[in-house]
Amino acid sequence: MAFGFGVLFAKGHGAEANQAGFQVSLTELFIDHGNFVNILYLIAQFAEFTSFYPMLNKTKMPDDGQHMDRIVNTSGTKKLLTPNDVAELLMVSPTTVRFWAQKGALKALTTPGGHRRFNMEDVEEFAASRGMRLQTDSSSLRVLIIDDDIALGHYLVEFLENMEDVETELANYSFEAGMKVRSFQPHVVLLDLMMPGLDGFQVCQMMKADRSMRNIRVIAMTGFPSDENVSKILSAGAEICLTKPLDEAQLMSLLSLKKKA
Repeated sequence: MAFGFGVLFAKGHGAEANQAGFQVSLTELFIDHGNFVNILYLIAQFAEFTSFYPMLNKTKMPDDGQHMDRIVNTSGTKKLLTPNDVAELLMVSPTTVRFWAQKGALKALTTPGGHRRFNMEDVEEFAASRGMRLQTDSSSLRVLIIDDDIALGHYLVEFLENMEDVETELANYSFEAGMKVRSFQPHVVLLDLMMPGLDGFQVCQMMKADRSMRNIRVIAMTGFPSDENVSKILSAGAEICLTKPLDEAQLMSLLSLKKKA
């Protein structure tokens, strides 16, 4: 619900103020009860007044009950991102970015011309909430290896630790995997298909059904690459299914890895 009130500002008092011609109405104070955000904007009624406030530019979001007026900063102190900029940061298509904004999942501003713009802080918050890694993120790539083959698991840890900017964790059974997915918050999971208890198919399905995990990349691994197994794990949400023994060059390419100097 939104509440509004009006206030008259003037340069001077009474008749002197009217003669000066500086009348500005503070027309609306919107209170978003869902986000506890108060937004205050000024509407300049004379060009003389607006020259004192070049940084304020009123824009209007669609009045669908979920949006409100926002202020777009045009002073150059904070860069706003276009849908294409955000798409590059999140490594998705601009269409996907617009869809998120339309649904209200990703906060967006709207310019007077009707174009969406985004604050970097909102993009970072959105990425963190979905376990997504920004392309400009300087932090290390976090890779969780889930495999009951202890020897292979340690081999992969050693292999990845010889790469630049990579952190690894190893889980040898499904329960441990579930705990480490939440605590380690990996960008990528290397997932074995055949494990006791929950197998790789079930683990992948559970991850993709969880909103906080669904954007984690899942790269499956198996020593039994039948058409049925490959089709099943891809349907569960895996990006690709690699055949054991793994092709190191292929894995490096998939993860954009470079060996340490």
